[in-house]
Amino acid sequence: MQYTWIPFYKEFANKLLHFQDNRRPLVEWIYANIDSIGYLHTKDKKQFTDLDPFTVIGTFNRSLSDEKRIKICSLFKQFLQIEAGVPSDFEGIPILSYTRNFFLPWDESAPEQPKIVENYWHLLKKALEGEPFKEEYDLAISQEGINNMVSMALFWINPDDYLSLDSTNRKLLNYHGIKVSASAKYDEYMEIVRKVRALTSNFPAFSKQAFNTFNSDRPNIWIWTKSDESYEPNTLAIGSSFQGIKDFQQFKSKEELRAACQKDKGNTDVALPNAYWKFMKEVKKGDIVVISKPISENNKYHREYYGWGVFETDLCRFDKNAYSPVIREVEWKETFSTPVKDYNIRNTIFFHKPNDENSINILRLLNITPTEIDTIKNNMEIDNTITQAADLIHKKGQIILQGAPGTGKTYITRSLAVYLCDESLPETREELMSRYKELEKDQRIGFTTFHQSMDYEEFVEGLKPVSKTDDMRFEVKHGIFRKICSHAEKDTLPHVLIVDEINRANISKVLGELITLIEWSKRKNNDDEYEVELPYSGEHFGVPNNLYIVGTMNTADRSLGYIDYAIRRRFAFYTLKSERDVIENADFMEANAKLLALKLFEKVSELIRKNINDDIDFDDVMVGHSYFLAKTTKDIRDNMHYEIVPLLLEYLRDGILREDKALKEEIINLPNQVQENE
Repeated sequence: MQYTWIPFYKEFANKLLHFQDNRRPLVEWIYANIDSIGYLHTKDKKQFTDLDPFTVIGTFNRSLSDEKRIKICSLFKQFLQIEAGVPSDFEGIPILSYTRNFFLPWDESAPEQPKIVENYWHLLKKALEGEPFKEEYDLAISQEGINNMVSMALFWINPDDYLSLDSTNRKLLNYHGIKVSASAKYDEYMEIVRKVRALTSNFPAFSKQAFNTFNSDRPNIWIWTKSDESYEPNTLAIGSSFQGIKDFQQFKSKEELRAACQKDKGNTDVALPNAYWKFMKEVKKGDIVVISKPISENNKYHREYYGWGVFETDLCRFDKNAYSPVIREVEWKETFSTPVKDYNIRNTIFFHKPNDENSINILRLLNITPTEIDTIKNNMEIDNTITQAADLIHKKGQIILQGAPGTGKTYITRSLAVYLCDESLPETREELMSRYKELEKDQRIGFTTFHQSMDYEEFVEGLKPVSKTDDMRFEVKHGIFRKICSHAEKDTLPHVLIVDEINRANISKVLGELITLIEWSKRKNNDDEYEVELPYSGEHFGVPNNLYIVGTMNTADRSLGYIDYAIRRRFAFYTLKSERDVIENADFMEANAKLLALKLFEKVSELIRKNINDDIDFDDVMVGHSYFLAKTTKDIRDNMHYEIVPLLLEYLRDGILREDKALKEEIINLPNQVQENE
């Protein structure tokens, strides 16, 4: 659930006004109760005797983990008697720089200090009451080092009316052609607010979009200078400038590559070998590459852009026989019949990352929207889920994907299985399912569902009756696990066994001695390779190290027993959560359906969070995003009536939600609480 912080922050600000004329109890309580307050001291290392309201709010809007921020909010909730719930997210909130953690000057003995603190309290009061605060605002930003911090504080206390002008937001404003000075005064600030309101009425969403587009986790933008290199439909290949070098894979450092290039070219050029090294080592999946060429007109350079694409993998390919032997897979998004001219970038570096200002200019010129950046980043995050899970399973040999119903366990499981087998993923869902079925047909992927009557004999091996003519006798038959193990031992290719609903069976009973054998170090050909004699066949058996086990577990099913520690120690656990962003980025949904789905997602989130029993984790039971994915509003309504409401009523019966007759009525009426035209 996004923006749960807004009601809390608004009420927090209003409750702070109670201390405007008597701040001493507030200051004493902060120093006595907040553990991470050591940073808040005067120039001579003493506690402040007075604090401004924005520094108080800044105690949980610094570079802290969400867990610590929630803890501080919980303490303030009790102290200030705040009725709004403690935030569960901090989406779109700009935080204080580590170099400037509070608003008042360090030197408390300075004669202007009392005036500065009082000014902040007057500014808070006027801003909350909707009065003009020009004098207070301009005085505040005139303080050394404050600049646009004041706008950030105004956004904290009322994000409906005030926009933060932090550095990240300024980049998005620049993208939209809105220039912002480093210390915008009141009149300029209010004019910027008016301009942005013409773009969007949702300032928190604007702030979040700025973070997604321009923070350190965003896709990098690279510029490749167009030359005679290979610029194919699905690749970008480089390396042809050094024809004496074919094996670029041999170089272990930039210096080795540079020396070889200099020897080949007979000069001391460094720009090109540096560009090649960056291309091989620094590009990440999801990064954007722009094809351009420097043009000289009247002895002045500008750039012309011919197209842009997205790198599809972290890995480089090397082909010694190719004209351009260093190759990366690229999905070309757009090419231009008429080049787009850029008069801001003039350098001729072959492969480089432009600075932030030039990056913003490129995005604007090529019409690469922040929404498109969000989509690229979202796709990267889906792939990151697979690669993170794969990393875990490579260490443990087996993993359990756990989550509430509808969090995508089935799809992620199949994606992970294909990725483990092929070390790559198809581009589309249809291609993924086709490849999954091929691998299943080749017996490299196996599938079973655990249930309460599943036993060792069915899973590993057991005696089965066999009828031949008039005789009836028992033979040892391989179970599901032994069959896929036997197939995996015939070659070195990866194999995957998927165990759906793994916690529905008595796992210790089903696995038997496999509890020891599945341990990664004891797999065949690993350090502590181990075999046991099986009870029915008497054969020696070990688990091959090219077999991975992927289990799924429904965390909302309270009727199931917990997995014991012996099993847990041998499995990695990866939690899949209900993600609002999946709905936002679903391109198959009609606009009205998506809007309705997002509103209902928020309603269901709020209902569960307010009524969940204290011993249950919200992420374990929050209705999964897949329940809210449908093309039309009618389909969304049907999902609510026939899937989500029955599930919530089941939660009520199982004790996941607190037993309450009024709550039952609220659940039943939930589909009618949100209208499409709200």
